[in-house]
Amino acid sequence: MLVGKMEYPEQNQNQPYEVRPDLFKNLLVSVVKVVLALGLIAGVVLFFQKMGILQVFADLLAELGGITVSMDSVMPWLTIALLIVAGLVLFSAYLNVSAFWVELLPDLLRVHYRKALIAEDSKDIPYANIERVSVQKQGAFESMLGTSTLKLELTGMAEQEYLIPYVSNADEVVAKIQSLVQQAKMKQYYQYQENQRINTIMDQF
Repeated sequence: MLVGKMEYPEQNQNQPYEVRPDLFKNLLVSVVKVVLALGLIAGVVLFFQKMGILQVFADLLAELGGITVSMDSVMPWLTIALLIVAGLVLFSAYLNVSAFWVELLPDLLRVHYRKALIAEDSKDIPYANIERVSVQKQGAFESMLGTSTLKLELTGMAEQEYLIPYVSNADEVVAKIQSLVQQAKMKQYYQYQENQRINTIMDQF
């Protein structure tokens, strides 16, 4: 999950714009989600324990397999296991977010991301293949953080859309991308006109 402020560093016209998420806000959302998940799991476990369901399960193991299970000994190990899983989830979120950034190059938008948690990869989206750039309706987390999700509607590509979530300066980013899309389409149009003119001249010989 990518969260936070996308910023344009001060660069000259020969350098690409870089759009990066805010690492702290991304991790903050991940922490909140993990805490909510742990709270839900803990609530379910406590409910089962209060209703005696866990003890029934322990008695069933004892009868079928001769395995003696004490809830007092299981709970600490269960807590440790949940904390380890939560740590791995947060670490995974950190790896993904730290490797995610977007370059606005002259002719295309290049998305950098981490693949399989180890290798870094990138995806190129030509501006000529972007039909529309819009801001999606904010969700609960985005509303709290004052961010938005950008939606790129694509054509001529395998994907029909691409989302850039949790952008705080959405209007600025949208304006920049739309400007580059218009420039790319004008360049494509003039190139088409030039090719037509050359073909017309060649047909005369």
